[in-house]
Amino acid sequence: MKNLYILALIIFASLTTVSCEEDPQTLDVNDPSNSVIGFVTTSANLSVLEGTGSGTVDAEVGVSTVSNVDRSFNVTVNTAASTATADTYSVPSTVTIPAGSYIGTLTITGNETPNLTPTAASLVVEITSEDAFVTDALTVSLFRVCPIPSTYLVGDYDLIQIRQAGFGTSYGLFRGPNNESSATTDRRVTLEVGSDQTLRTFLAIPRSGGSANARTFTLSLVCGSINLTGIVGDPVNPGLNYGPGATATSYSLNDDSSILINYTGNVNGAFGGTPAQGQFVLQKR
Repeated sequence: MKNLYILALIIFASLTTVSCEEDPQTLDVNDPSNSVIGFVTTSANLSVLEGTGSGTVDAEVGVSTVSNVDRSFNVTVNTAASTATADTYSVPSTVTIPAGSYIGTLTITGNETPNLTPTAASLVVEITSEDAFVTDALTVSLFRVCPIPSTYLVGDYDLIQIRQAGFGTSYGLFRGPNNESSATTDRRVTLEVGSDQTLRTFLAIPRSGGSANARTFTLSLVCGSINLTGIVGDPVNPGLNYGPGATATSYSLNDDSSILINYTGNVNGAFGGTPAQGQFVLQKR
């Protein structure tokens, strides 16, 4: 959608390019025939922290013309395309583009109810207009997250390979970031809080190679379930990527001394292979 929005602005600029004797002025709100309106991005995450009651996300709405007065556009939820139940969200019926601006903000609220679970539900939000051309809808992933203490699963751990992901057993698939070559077997990794309280990151060397090949891995903790998140490329054999396990494992906030992690090796089936499941344990030092 962003490309369409930028294109619309370019078209608008060309339509308002006039001679020096003419003043382009702002467009009349009653003449929106050249307007394109839509969400600046077409997806968003809305997490509700357990115990807080609600959470919000701001979605920017862009229009290709500018007016000297505020303009309001209708907003609806496409319930047929959504999986979120009506009690788990609140969406305003209109969004306003302020006078003199191309951008307005729609604030969507997620509500903590029994129907809001750690498994993301989709909320499809649309803008309607009889005058302007409307682009793509916004799909919001709505889910509940549980608070994680900042001291939980933080510090030095041994990363102990339990089951390889189809690559043989002649060396550890993952090793600590201080290894200088594949001949060493340092297991120590340091876990830190990620970009939010439910994420933990650590540096590890996948497959073979020295410390220069260390990569950042991220764990996501979601209300008792833990898994890798995102895809990490192998530094020695491009294409042998690593990612989340086919199933998440569990954790307890009462004990972070030993955590079992599932992962998938060769996520994309490189070199004629197939994705394979592996496991490692994070053992607190």
